[in-house]
Amino acid sequence: MHRNRPIYISIIAWLYLMGAGFTVLSLAMMFYQPNLIRSRISPEIPFALIVVQTCAGAIATAVGAWNLLLGANWARWLMVGFVVESTVWTFLAARSPASVWVTLLWSAIMVIVLFIAPSNEFFRARRGRRRHTRSVTPQA
Repeated sequence: MHRNRPIYISIIAWLYLMGAGFTVLSLAMMFYQPNLIRSRISPEIPFALIVVQTCAGAIATAVGAWNLLLGANWARWLMVGFVVESTVWTFLAARSPASVWVTLLWSAIMVIVLFIAPSNEFFRARRGRRRHTRSVTPQA
């Protein structure tokens, strides 16, 4: 673990990395049993759109979570974008009001945690360290 990284950033990143792995498994299940997916997601949404959204979500989640661990500020914004996108997707596709409320609660917690003062310091320090190391490169 990085010494300056808040523990909750590590926890969030690893949870999202595991989630990306489970998303890949769910993608395999979609092709194995497409009727199961249709019973859990609104039938008005085309199957191809579900597959594309699932693939894009898994890639964005894995890339964003890994770079959160490295302290990339753009990864924080990618994760916020993903949280907003997944919240909208849940509103469109969910059949259960409970899943909508859980998603809203999780999304609010994620956005708040990614932007509280210790998180801001971590991302600012990592950005400053990268800028400093680039400007110190020896000239040939």
